[in-house]
Amino acid sequence: MGILGDVQLIKRTRVVPIGISQTGEEVNVLVTAPALQLSSRLQQQIKDPEPPVLLNSAGKPRFKTDPRTGEPIKINGQLVPMLDYDNDDYLQQVEGVGKARTIAMIFDCAKFPGSSAVAKNGEGEVAYQFARWRELEEAGCDVGSFSLLARACVELSAPMSKDEVEEARRALGTDKETQDQQREGTGKDAKSGK
Repeated sequence: MGILGDVQLIKRTRVVPIGISQTGEEVNVLVTAPALQLSSRLQQQIKDPEPPVLLNSAGKPRFKTDPRTGEPIKINGQLVPMLDYDNDDYLQQVEGVGKARTIAMIFDCAKFPGSSAVAKNGEGEVAYQFARWRELEEAGCDVGSFSLLARACVELSAPMSKDEVEEARRALGTDKETQDQQREGTGKDAKSGK
């Protein structure tokens, strides 16, 4: 018996049409709701960049000072450097990490019709995710289709609405209306639904 007793939840999915193939067929991607641990796993996999040390006009590191005394702040006997959160290279790395996590989320949730040809080959996680992005671009995926995939992932992350619950019950045949029809047709009680 598990945390939900004998209950096993059905995976929430959505089929997302992302375009038309060269043969004229609609290309669909199955998107599954993100796993509970996905966000923390992506933060561990794709690390935030470290900002560089802030330099003074002479190109020397600047150090934090106590605002009351003006004395340099030390931790474990070491001066604490000031960090440059406005550095252009650092800001580009932060943006790259955000994009890489989004791409990784899409690939984690989406089941594409083919298989990925991109291998890690020892490259960093951000470079690997951008290689996967390039593969999508080469396959003809555009901003609109990528946006549909991202939206599906985000929407599947939200709690189920009452309408979605009722739709799932209808699909399983456990809604009240289906139960009543089955009882009328067989004269017996069907599986109970709420």
